[in-house]
Amino acid sequence: DSELQGSKKAKKWASRARMAIYLGPSMQHSRSVGVALSLTTGLVSPQFHVRYDDEFETVRNPSQVPESQWQVKCGFKEPTDIDMWRLKRRGDQADPPTTNEERVHPPFREATTRDWYEPITDEEKEDQGIDPREVNPPVEEEETEEPIEVPPVTTRSGRRVSPPTRFEGFVAYEGVESIFQPRPTPIEYEHPLAYAASTDPDTLYLHEALKEPDRLEFLRAMKSEIKSQSENGNWVIMLRSKVPLSHRVLPAVWAMKRKRKITTGEVYKWKARLNIDGGKQIKGVNYWETYAPVATWTSIRTIITMAVSKGWETRQLDFVQAYPQAPVETDLYIMEVPKGFQVLGDGQSYVLKLLRNVYGQKQAGRVWNKFLVKGLTEKLGFTQSQYDECVLWKGQYVMVIYTDDTIVTGPNPKVLDQIIKDIGKVFDITTEPMVTDFLGVKVERDRVKGTFTLSQPHLIRSILKDLGLQENSNTRKTPAMSNKILQKHQDSEDHNESWHYRGVIGKLNFLEKSSRPGIAYAVHQCARFSQNPKVEHSKAVKMIGRYLMSTIDQGIVCQPSDTSVECFVDADFAGNWDPQFAELDESTARSRTGFIIYHGGCPIVWAS
Repeated sequence: DSELQGSKKAKKWASRARMAIYLGPSMQHSRSVGVALSLTTGLVSPQFHVRYDDEFETVRNPSQVPESQWQVKCGFKEPTDIDMWRLKRRGDQADPPTTNEERVHPPFREATTRDWYEPITDEEKEDQGIDPREVNPPVEEEETEEPIEVPPVTTRSGRRVSPPTRFEGFVAYEGVESIFQPRPTPIEYEHPLAYAASTDPDTLYLHEALKEPDRLEFLRAMKSEIKSQSENGNWVIMLRSKVPLSHRVLPAVWAMKRKRKITTGEVYKWKARLNIDGGKQIKGVNYWETYAPVATWTSIRTIITMAVSKGWETRQLDFVQAYPQAPVETDLYIMEVPKGFQVLGDGQSYVLKLLRNVYGQKQAGRVWNKFLVKGLTEKLGFTQSQYDECVLWKGQYVMVIYTDDTIVTGPNPKVLDQIIKDIGKVFDITTEPMVTDFLGVKVERDRVKGTFTLSQPHLIRSILKDLGLQENSNTRKTPAMSNKILQKHQDSEDHNESWHYRGVIGKLNFLEKSSRPGIAYAVHQCARFSQNPKVEHSKAVKMIGRYLMSTIDQGIVCQPSDTSVECFVDADFAGNWDPQFAELDESTARSRTGFIIYHGGCPIVWAS
């Protein structure tokens, strides 16, 4: 209330409370402080003493509900004569509403786009001798307003009041969109995945890759990535001064990766992927829905089983720079010039306006999937499965898609190759003559015996490395003890190993779901205690690792015989019951269910 804030005496029986719209928790205060929008003034401010009333039960008098005037104050609605009268009566002066023509931002102006994708080092900057006055267009200096002198606040007795310094940064925002900013974190990271540290030595950040012995390979990959995206027209260069104030410039992030052969572990490719920092996007402003489907291993194994049983040919496709092949969803993305590169000798005066669906956006996977499915169905005549959105077929030819990796199979090799050529006319793809490595799973096909094998020796070696198991470590013949059941063990010591418990469990889960159903029960038992692992749970995980060490090259060997479908299911009827722990852990009374479904004598889907 303006009278109360101005230290004026209000009427004795007048209501001190005011009704406002709750916009959510404050981004600059504690979570208990709400941000409220005044219906009459259009001002947004943090409120420390509020009551949340969804049903309006505290409103005893309907006259307490004010007329909504904030749309007029913010220029979102044309004021009527009654609105002007109400504002004038309150002593407020309504600003003239902003017309649609005034709200339109000036058009973007592209800067010169010469060959700017060369990495710039400190030595090269001195050798180039570029004069910034020759290459940089003049940038108009913005007029700065002189600060307004605010008179000191005094009490009725004349004493000067100094506000506490801890409240200096708190302001009331005029408008709605200004408060929707990400909550600042104590530490500013250069990349959006700083909290998800990877134990994979082949997945690196930029500063890590430049310290590696093969740094030159990563630099070549960075140059190739920038050149490829520039030539594909994924962005245009524009002056930073031309960016509208309502648009936020998002950072560019490098993600480095070594790709190894599954069989030998030899590095055959160095990848440098340029991403936009999707962690700085704001929901409802520059992204909405983010869900993107991927093929299930049930569908992948079914299609491979069908191809082997019928003797069909298979091809593996990879969509080159998959996400940027799709156009950007909204015209809102402005990205910083990537680190290690500069535009015309000056990387600070320019930004990149995105035209294509660059990696790193929260909705990038969804935009690419919709673009891919639309091209396959409308331009190439494929039909999408109602069971699995990532399975499509055209006649007898079937394809399964996992983001940008694809398997295509069919009876006639010539027709199959023609379909792949048609796909290549619509999308940029590379083709492998047979499926040998799909999603990190080694696929071996024996045409003489009519079998195929799925194994993951590279992933198992990674798990053993995480657990610190050496070649001379003891091995086990079973993944778990048959006479002992894992419990919570609340009185035991916490997990104190050097390896990350949840990280290893995640790798074991992927291994079990892909090619090793024999460890399903043991892995799930250990996964139950990921929130608070104890020493006993660590020993159980290491036992699984010792078992995998003795079976590192093994996997599923399938020999499709027919088209039958078989299902086996069982339950142990409270098999984990233990009277010693029953009072502390009620889950010991629960039954465990397991099932496995075969198609043509090959395991397709299982769970424990």
